Amino acid sequence: MSGIPKKHCSYVVKIIRKTWDDTEPLEYIAELGGGILIAFLAVWRGVANRSELHELIFIGVGCVVLPYIAVFLFRSIFMTPYKMFKEIEDKFEIEIEKNQPKFKLSCDKHIQGCAVMNDLRTHIFLRALVETQCVSGIENCVGHLTKIEKDGVVIYDHDPRALPFAPSTDTDSLTKTIFPNNPYFLDVLVLWHHQNYVLFATKTNTVPNDKNGEYIFKNDGQYILTVSVSGKNVPTELVKLKLDWKSNWQTAGWEKLDH
Repeated sequence: MSGIPKKHCSYVVKIIRKTWDDTEPLEYIAELGGGILIAFLAVWRGVANRSELHELIFIGVGCVVLPYIAVFLFRSIFMTPYKMFKEIEDKFEIEIEKNQPKFKLSCDKHIQGCAVMNDLRTHIFLRALVETQCVSGIENCVGHLTKIEKDGVVIYDHDPRALPFAPSTDTDSLTKTIFPNNPYFLDVLVLWHHQNYVLFATKTNTVPNDKNGEYIFKNDGQYILTVSVSGKNVPTELVKLKLDWKSNWQTAGWEKLDH
Protein backbone atom coordinates (compact mmCIF):
# COMPACT_ATOMS: atom_id res chain seq x y z
CA MET A 1 0.00 0.00 0.00
CA SER A 2 2.96 2.29 0.51
CA GLY A 3 3.41 2.59 -3.24
CA ILE A 4 -0.21 3.69 -3.81
CA PRO A 5 -0.94 7.42 -3.42
CA LYS A 6 -3.23 8.26 -0.51
CA LYS A 7 -5.67 10.14 -2.76
CA HIS A 8 -6.17 6.99 -4.84
CA CYS A 9 -6.84 4.92 -1.70
CA SER A 10 -9.31 7.56 -0.53
CA TYR A 11 -11.08 7.44 -3.89
CA VAL A 12 -11.36 3.62 -3.71
CA VAL A 13 -12.77 3.80 -0.17
CA LYS A 14 -15.25 6.46 -1.32
CA ILE A 15 -16.43 4.25 -4.18
CA ILE A 16 -16.86 1.24 -1.87
CA ARG A 17 -18.83 3.30 0.66
CA LYS A 18 -21.06 4.78 -2.05
CA THR A 19 -21.67 1.33 -3.53
CA TRP A 20 -22.68 0.09 -0.09
CA ASP A 21 -24.92 3.11 0.61
CA ASP A 22 -26.59 3.05 -2.82
CA THR A 23 -27.49 -0.65 -2.66
CA GLU A 24 -31.06 -1.14 -1.49
CA PRO A 25 -31.86 -3.75 1.21
CA LEU A 26 -34.04 -5.67 -1.23
CA GLU A 27 -31.07 -5.95 -3.57
CA TYR A 28 -28.99 -7.47 -0.79
CA ILE A 29 -31.79 -9.93 0.01
CA ALA A 30 -32.17 -10.84 -3.67
CA GLU A 31 -28.45 -11.43 -4.07
CA LEU A 32 -28.29 -13.45 -0.84
CA GLY A 33 -31.31 -15.49 -1.88
CA GLY A 34 -29.76 -16.20 -5.25
CA GLY A 35 -26.53 -17.29 -3.59
CA ILE A 36 -28.38 -19.58 -1.19
CA LEU A 37 -30.28 -21.14 -4.10
CA ILE A 38 -27.05 -21.75 -5.99
CA ALA A 39 -25.46 -23.15 -2.83
CA PHE A 40 -28.40 -25.48 -2.25
CA LEU A 41 -28.19 -26.83 -5.78
CA ALA A 42 -24.41 -27.23 -5.52
CA VAL A 43 -24.64 -29.02 -2.17
CA TRP A 44 -27.42 -31.22 -3.49
CA ARG A 45 -25.20 -32.18 -6.40
CA GLY A 46 -22.31 -32.77 -3.97
CA VAL A 47 -24.44 -35.06 -1.85
CA ALA A 48 -25.46 -36.96 -4.97
CA ASN A 49 -21.77 -37.39 -5.78
CA ARG A 50 -21.07 -38.44 -2.17
CA SER A 51 -18.68 -35.56 -1.45
CA GLU A 52 -17.07 -35.17 1.97
CA LEU A 53 -18.69 -32.93 4.61
CA HIS A 54 -15.94 -30.31 4.50
CA GLU A 55 -16.25 -30.17 0.71
CA LEU A 56 -19.99 -29.60 1.01
CA ILE A 57 -19.43 -26.78 3.50
CA PHE A 58 -16.83 -25.16 1.26
CA ILE A 59 -19.10 -25.43 -1.76
CA GLY A 60 -22.10 -24.01 0.12
CA VAL A 61 -20.25 -21.06 1.61
CA GLY A 62 -18.46 -20.34 -1.65
CA CYS A 63 -21.69 -20.36 -3.64
CA VAL A 64 -23.25 -17.86 -1.21
CA VAL A 65 -20.30 -15.51 -0.78
CA LEU A 66 -18.59 -15.50 -4.17
CA PRO A 67 -21.61 -14.36 -6.28
CA TYR A 68 -22.28 -11.54 -3.78
CA ILE A 69 -18.63 -10.44 -3.91
CA ALA A 70 -18.67 -10.61 -7.72
CA VAL A 71 -21.81 -8.43 -7.94
CA PHE A 72 -20.42 -5.96 -5.38
CA LEU A 73 -17.16 -5.66 -7.30
CA PHE A 74 -19.05 -5.17 -10.56
CA ARG A 75 -21.00 -2.30 -9.02
CA SER A 76 -17.90 -0.79 -7.47
CA ILE A 77 -15.83 -0.99 -10.68
CA PHE A 78 -18.46 0.00 -13.25
CA MET A 79 -21.78 1.28 -11.91
CA THR A 80 -20.73 3.45 -8.96
CA PRO A 81 -17.98 5.41 -10.81
CA TYR A 82 -20.48 6.02 -13.63
CA LYS A 83 -23.09 7.31 -11.16
CA MET A 84 -20.50 9.53 -9.51
CA PHE A 85 -19.44 10.92 -12.87
CA LYS A 86 -23.08 11.61 -13.82
CA GLU A 87 -23.68 13.41 -10.51
CA ILE A 88 -20.63 15.61 -11.08
CA GLU A 89 -21.70 16.25 -14.67
CA ASP A 90 -25.25 17.16 -13.61
CA LYS A 91 -23.96 19.54 -10.93
CA PHE A 92 -21.62 21.11 -13.47
CA GLU A 93 -24.46 21.61 -15.95
CA ILE A 94 -26.66 23.12 -13.24
CA GLU A 95 -23.86 25.51 -12.30
CA ILE A 96 -23.38 26.49 -15.95
CA GLU A 97 -27.12 27.09 -16.32
CA LYS A 98 -27.16 29.10 -13.11
CA ASN A 99 -24.29 31.32 -14.21
CA GLN A 100 -25.48 31.68 -17.81
CA PRO A 101 -26.30 35.33 -18.46
CA LYS A 102 -30.06 35.84 -18.68
CA PHE A 103 -32.69 38.39 -17.81
CA LYS A 104 -35.47 38.21 -15.25
CA LEU A 105 -38.39 40.57 -15.93
CA SER A 106 -40.96 41.38 -13.24
CA CYS A 107 -43.87 43.72 -12.71
CA ASP A 108 -46.18 43.77 -9.73
CA LYS A 109 -48.14 46.24 -7.65
CA HIS A 110 -46.00 45.28 -4.67
CA ILE A 111 -42.83 46.40 -6.48
CA GLN A 112 -42.76 50.11 -5.79
CA GLY A 113 -40.52 50.96 -8.73
CA CYS A 114 -43.02 49.61 -11.26
CA ALA A 115 -45.39 52.59 -10.83
CA VAL A 116 -43.66 55.86 -9.92
CA MET A 117 -45.07 59.38 -9.88
CA ASN A 118 -42.82 62.22 -10.99
CA ASP A 119 -41.82 65.06 -8.67
CA LEU A 120 -44.45 67.43 -10.07
CA ARG A 121 -47.15 64.77 -9.56
CA THR A 122 -48.29 65.14 -13.15
CA HIS A 123 -47.11 61.79 -14.53
CA ILE A 124 -46.97 58.18 -13.46
CA PHE A 125 -44.27 56.05 -15.06
CA LEU A 126 -45.27 52.42 -15.55
CA ARG A 127 -42.15 50.27 -15.60
CA ALA A 128 -40.83 46.72 -15.71
CA LEU A 129 -38.15 45.50 -13.34
CA VAL A 130 -35.12 44.05 -15.15
CA GLU A 131 -32.61 41.91 -13.26
CA THR A 132 -29.86 39.38 -13.87
CA GLN A 133 -28.05 36.91 -11.62
CA CYS A 134 -25.12 36.14 -13.89
CA VAL A 135 -21.51 36.32 -12.72
CA SER A 136 -20.67 39.55 -14.55
CA GLY A 137 -22.57 42.42 -16.12
CA ILE A 138 -24.50 42.29 -19.42
CA GLU A 139 -23.54 44.99 -21.89
CA ASN A 140 -25.66 46.79 -24.50
CA CYS A 141 -29.00 46.02 -22.88
CA VAL A 142 -31.94 47.46 -24.82
CA GLY A 143 -35.70 47.29 -24.36
CA HIS A 144 -38.49 47.50 -26.92
CA LEU A 145 -42.25 47.63 -26.92
CA THR A 146 -43.15 45.29 -29.77
CA LYS A 147 -46.86 44.55 -29.58
CA ILE A 148 -50.17 45.57 -27.97
CA GLU A 149 -53.28 43.41 -27.81
CA LYS A 150 -56.83 44.05 -26.64
CA ASP A 151 -59.56 41.44 -26.34
CA GLY A 152 -57.34 38.92 -28.12
CA VAL A 153 -56.78 41.20 -31.13
CA VAL A 154 -53.41 42.68 -32.05
CA ILE A 155 -53.87 46.43 -32.33
CA TYR A 156 -50.22 47.46 -32.52
CA ASP A 157 -47.20 45.62 -33.89
CA HIS A 158 -46.06 47.70 -36.84
CA ASP A 159 -43.55 50.02 -35.17
CA PRO A 160 -41.40 48.64 -32.30
CA ARG A 161 -40.46 51.42 -29.91
CA ALA A 162 -37.12 51.69 -28.11
CA LEU A 163 -37.73 52.06 -24.37
CA PRO A 164 -35.31 53.78 -21.98
CA PHE A 165 -34.09 52.53 -18.64
CA ALA A 166 -35.00 54.89 -15.82
CA PRO A 167 -34.17 57.65 -15.52
CA SER A 168 -34.63 58.32 -19.22
CA THR A 169 -32.53 61.49 -18.93
CA ASP A 170 -29.34 59.43 -18.46
CA THR A 171 -27.08 59.29 -21.49
CA ASP A 172 -26.99 55.49 -21.36
CA SER A 173 -30.74 55.01 -20.83
CA LEU A 174 -31.24 53.37 -24.25
CA THR A 175 -28.16 51.11 -24.02
CA LYS A 176 -27.52 50.07 -20.45
CA THR A 177 -24.97 47.76 -18.83
CA ILE A 178 -26.84 45.66 -16.26
CA PHE A 179 -24.96 44.20 -13.32
CA PRO A 180 -26.06 41.21 -11.21
CA ASN A 181 -28.21 41.61 -8.10
CA ASN A 182 -29.08 45.23 -8.92
CA PRO A 183 -32.59 46.38 -9.93
CA TYR A 184 -33.06 48.28 -13.19
CA PHE A 185 -36.39 49.67 -14.30
CA LEU A 186 -37.46 49.97 -17.91
CA ASP A 187 -39.97 52.73 -18.74
CA VAL A 188 -42.88 51.32 -20.74
CA LEU A 189 -45.82 53.74 -20.45
CA VAL A 190 -46.48 57.20 -19.03
CA LEU A 191 -49.88 58.13 -17.57
CA TRP A 192 -50.43 61.84 -18.05
CA HIS A 193 -52.89 63.73 -15.91
CA HIS A 194 -53.82 66.01 -18.82
CA GLN A 195 -56.96 64.45 -20.34
CA ASN A 196 -55.99 61.13 -18.70
CA TYR A 197 -53.66 60.23 -21.54
CA VAL A 198 -51.50 57.14 -21.93
CA LEU A 199 -48.18 57.73 -23.71
CA PHE A 200 -45.35 55.51 -24.88
CA ALA A 201 -42.49 56.02 -22.40
CA THR A 202 -39.93 56.70 -25.09
CA LYS A 203 -37.29 59.40 -24.71
CA THR A 204 -39.86 61.91 -25.99
CA ASN A 205 -43.04 60.33 -24.53
CA THR A 206 -44.79 59.83 -27.87
CA VAL A 207 -48.54 59.47 -28.39
CA PRO A 208 -49.44 55.85 -29.18
CA ASN A 209 -51.32 55.59 -32.45
CA ASP A 210 -52.29 52.50 -34.42
CA LYS A 211 -51.74 51.90 -38.14
CA ASN A 212 -54.69 54.15 -38.94
CA GLY A 213 -53.32 56.99 -36.85
CA GLU A 214 -55.96 56.57 -34.12
CA TYR A 215 -55.17 56.81 -30.42
CA ILE A 216 -54.72 53.27 -29.11
CA PHE A 217 -56.01 53.67 -25.55
CA LYS A 218 -59.21 55.53 -26.37
CA ASN A 219 -61.41 52.74 -24.95
CA ASP A 220 -61.47 51.27 -21.46
CA GLY A 221 -60.37 47.70 -20.98
CA GLN A 222 -57.34 45.47 -20.55
CA TYR A 223 -54.39 46.00 -22.84
CA ILE A 224 -51.63 43.40 -23.13
CA LEU A 225 -48.21 44.81 -24.00
CA THR A 226 -45.29 42.67 -25.16
CA VAL A 227 -41.90 44.01 -24.11
CA SER A 228 -38.52 42.55 -25.05
CA VAL A 229 -35.14 43.01 -23.40
CA SER A 230 -31.93 41.90 -25.07
CA GLY A 231 -28.21 42.29 -24.47
CA LYS A 232 -24.80 41.27 -25.73
CA ASN A 233 -24.49 37.46 -25.97
CA VAL A 234 -27.72 36.98 -24.01
CA PRO A 235 -31.01 35.46 -25.25
CA THR A 236 -33.81 37.98 -25.69
CA GLU A 237 -36.36 37.84 -22.88
CA LEU A 238 -40.04 38.62 -23.52
CA VAL A 239 -42.63 39.65 -20.98
CA LYS A 240 -46.35 40.40 -21.29
CA LEU A 241 -47.61 43.30 -19.21
CA LYS A 242 -51.26 44.06 -18.55
CA LEU A 243 -52.62 47.60 -18.36
CA ASP A 244 -56.09 47.74 -16.82
CA TRP A 245 -57.27 51.11 -18.17
CA LYS A 246 -60.47 52.86 -17.04
CA SER A 247 -59.74 56.36 -18.33
CA ASN A 248 -58.29 57.36 -14.99
CA TRP A 249 -54.55 57.80 -14.67
CA GLN A 250 -54.64 57.37 -10.89
CA THR A 251 -56.48 54.02 -10.78
CA ALA A 252 -54.84 52.20 -13.70
CA GLY A 253 -53.77 48.61 -12.99
CA TRP A 254 -50.31 47.46 -14.08
CA GLU A 255 -48.85 43.98 -13.66
CA LYS A 256 -47.01 41.13 -15.35
CA LEU A 257 -49.29 38.68 -17.09
CA ASP A 258 -48.67 35.09 -16.04
CA HIS A 259 -48.24 32.73 -19.00
